[in-house]
Amino acid sequence: MNASGNADKDKFVAFVEGYQGHYGIIDADWRMVLEQGFLSKLDWLEYSLKRSLWIECADENEQTMGTIQVTGTINALKQYEEKVSELENWLNRIN
Repeated sequence: MNASGNADKDKFVAFVEGYQGHYGIIDADWRMVLEQGFLSKLDWLEYSLKRSLWIECADENEQTMGTIQVTGTINALKQYEEKVSELENWLNRIN
């Protein structure tokens, strides 16, 4: 996905097809794979919340950065959630 949260279907499909051309067909539960993408974002949200709330924070600048990151991470989670079904459909049509 690019910075605006959009995925280029043609590039995405070309990448997966290229990978499969080299390594073979991928048999995966794509929903489960894509849902794993939430984990790193949720971990970052937890870390940022702890900084924002002065739980794991050394100074005011770090606390402010944590607060900014909370908002950005929540937005990233929303964008990703909106794309998961679309990406899953693309992946299930490749083969």
